[in-house]
Amino acid sequence: MTLELLLTAGEYSRERSYEVLSDYLNAHAPQQRVDALFCENDILALGALTALKEHAGNRFMAVVGFDDIDEASLSSWQLTTFSQRLDLIVNEALNRLIDGKATPGGVWSQGELRLRRSHLKP
Repeated sequence: MTLELLLTAGEYSRERSYEVLSDYLNAHAPQQRVDALFCENDILALGALTALKEHAGNRFMAVVGFDDIDEASLSSWQLTTFSQRLDLIVNEALNRLIDGKATPGGVWSQGELRLRRSHLKP
């Protein structure tokens, strides 16, 4: 698949994500919009979902986040996201800082896709 569009919020802010996607939705007719939005983290994805609820009309756009924050699983969001094992990431960071040992591509870098509903048509 090819990347059709890159939207940049400039910071990890739900409000900025909301503003950027709202501007995009207002500037493009429903049939000209992308079908899916992959966000760098869940905070950006939640801002995008809010914009979609308010501005998308009847046009669906799949949204996927990254991080699996607690709020992502709430029934009001049901955000599909990629979950990382924070305990393993912290352990890797400590090993690098304290022992100077790194394990690139180790188990710490693996995660799990949490399928919820934000990527599905209603």
